[in-house]
Amino acid sequence: DSIQITIAKCEQCIWVPSAFSPNGDGRNDVFKALSYCIIPQYSLTIINRWGQTVFHTTDITQGWDGNYQGQPAEIGTYYYFIKAEADIPGANEITLKGDIALIR
Repeated sequence: DSIQITIAKCEQCIWVPSAFSPNGDGRNDVFKALSYCIIPQYSLTIINRWGQTVFHTTDITQGWDGNYQGQPAEIGTYYYFIKAEADIPGANEITLKGDIALIR
């Protein structure tokens, strides 16, 4: 027997939710991107409406728990910026940005 493996360019390697609710109920308590590909290089920055960075990570398995400076962040809209590279030959750098709603 033989098997043929074809590597295709991933069009949507990262999915980002539009809201999260860090209220301790075990559902949607952490904001993080989900990956459909292997992502060896990753950066996520979240800023508030005043342009202050409230969270930053280079580990795709880590997410924001809705706290800022040790206190629960205000309910409202925040903005994310993601830069990543998929582990696929010929893949371009992935750049995503948008807004997320923090609800409790």
